Amino acid sequence: MISEDLKIYGSYVRVAEAHLAYDLIKDKMRKWIDNILNIFENGMVEKGKDYYVDIVGVLRKRIENRFREIDNLEGALK
Repeated sequence: MISEDLKIYGSYVRVAEAHLAYDLIKDKMRKWIDNILNIFENGMVEKGKDYYVDIVGVLRKRIENRFREIDNLEGALK
């Protein structure tokens, strides 16, 4: 009986670890994408190419929308 309880507890721990790892990866991915867009945006501003800054703004909005969709799907699954 105790071993069955430990197996169940262990499976809950593994699920919790998987959720935590997923959240950490998702956060790191968001920061990584944001850093890339910032580098691109800053480089284009220095070169006086404002139209590239507009493209970065559109990309940033699209990426945020995708992450928002992922968050909404996750919320619906919980």
